Amino acid sequence: SHVSLCGRCYKYVATRLDRADAESYCVTQGANLASVHREAEHQIIKTLIKMFDPLEFYTWIGLSDVVKEGRWMWTDGSKVDFTAWFKSDPDGGEAQNCVNTNYQTLWVDNECSEAYAFVCAELTLPAATESQWPQNAINTILIYTLKLCGRCYKYVATRLDRADAESYCVTQGANLASVHREAEHQIIKTLIKMFDPLEFYTWIGLSDVVKEGRWMWTDGSKVDFTAWFKSDPDGGEAQNCVNTNYQTLWVDNECSEAYAFVCAERLC
Repeated sequence: SHVSLCGRCYKYVATRLDRADAESYCVTQGANLASVHREAEHQIIKTLIKMFDPLEFYTWIGLSDVVKEGRWMWTDGSKVDFTAWFKSDPDGGEAQNCVNTNYQTLWVDNECSEAYAFVCAELTLPAATESQWPQNAINTILIYTLKLCGRCYKYVATRLDRADAESYCVTQGANLASVHREAEHQIIKTLIKMFDPLEFYTWIGLSDVVKEGRWMWTDGSKVDFTAWFKSDPDGGEAQNCVNTNYQTLWVDNECSEAYAFVCAERLC
């Protein structure tokens, strides 16, 4: 999997290597073992790991005190300005100098000779610049792009009604996002929360506009996953379009409402 966030690209590697070999592999890819500088990055790495390992087994990141005991440093040379230690960690003293995530994706110090999966992080150019977007509507868009299972997801903060949101996605070679499994649902939740901590209503691509009660995705894909909120859908003929709510669960609503939205496009 490949994730782009704030000019950085994250890659999960399932092959288990010791810490030195994991870092060496990342370097061959123009990267380093991942450094983490804020909660949003921590959550993205957690989601990335969980997608490929539901048990969230130990996974190397780039923190260590190999150079000097107790002086924690990232392999990419960046400042240690965020930590997510597990309970009493770091607790290994001179024997445990390298950091991996645990089953809760919190950080523990461990022996560098252990073999685990790992996450690389590389610098990458932003997916788009403001000048590349249509000048007629969108003011605050696309700081974040996620590639997952052959799809690219884009969060657009500008609030549009459902029809205009879908039209905008189409101009980008995309549609309002369809969701086909829990991993995608969690990625969209994380994506929304990064830019809107309150997780305000956000359009996705589901509707029963064509026929009441027949829910369809705008990209024409099969409805094989749902995440409805409580008694929804409950709006009858008045509420034919679906948005996420404050829990990123789905509610039916009037299509004329103006919300942020998530586009999803197919990758070549």
